[in-house]
Amino acid sequence: MPRPGLLALLVLALLGLARAAVELDGMDYEEEEEEEVQRPTRSRHNKGAASSNSLKVNKPPEAAEEKQSLVSFSLEHALSDGIFTPCGTFTAKVTHSNVVQAVRITELRLTRDPLSADTEKQLVKLLEYEQYYRVRVPSNVLGTSKGRYVMASLPLKCLVNADLNENYVLHLDDLGNIVALDYTTPSGECIMEETAPPAEWGFHPLAYARLPKDAPRLNPDMSAAGAPPPPPPRTKNVP
Repeated sequence: MPRPGLLALLVLALLGLARAAVELDGMDYEEEEEEEVQRPTRSRHNKGAASSNSLKVNKPPEAAEEKQSLVSFSLEHALSDGIFTPCGTFTAKVTHSNVVQAVRITELRLTRDPLSADTEKQLVKLLEYEQYYRVRVPSNVLGTSKGRYVMASLPLKCLVNADLNENYVLHLDDLGNIVALDYTTPSGECIMEETAPPAEWGFHPLAYARLPKDAPRLNPDMSAAGAPPPPPPRTKNVP
């Protein structure tokens, strides 16, 4: 049977071991807790750094902008002396696009200048001798072709029989060049009947702008009539 003194020593030893184990366990728990507190901080830092390096902001493409401006250019005519002089003013709205290098002409108007007494006398001479009334416009509405013109003419007798009503059709390309000028009466007819000079000389113009259009592509496999070509004839192999 063990002695009471040995039992007391044994109990004290066991209590010391238990206390040491509890202290060690607490230290491990605090270290793990510190690591758990620090880990999210490191992960958040790394995540933020990664996102800042990989984040790319795609800027939206610039919207197509169109700039509009007003232009004006002169109409000139030649009378019995053959010299071209200003007789009116065209005005139009020009739209510039920043997507393609092109302009669009709209709202074309023509205002005729009042006719002087000398101009009316020369018009009477043209009518008596059945001469042509000639007009011209600059070859570019933006003023980039100084000294170059597009001309058209019409027998003055046609205009007098049409009560001096006249039509101007300007055919333009994408750069504002006038590639052709149509000068006609409103009906397109030219009546050459004998007529006296009008009591009052005054032109009544109408102006139009015609812009280019892309033609549809043709199918090379289609014939002129619109049907596909017939298949090639069969050949028999002669032995």
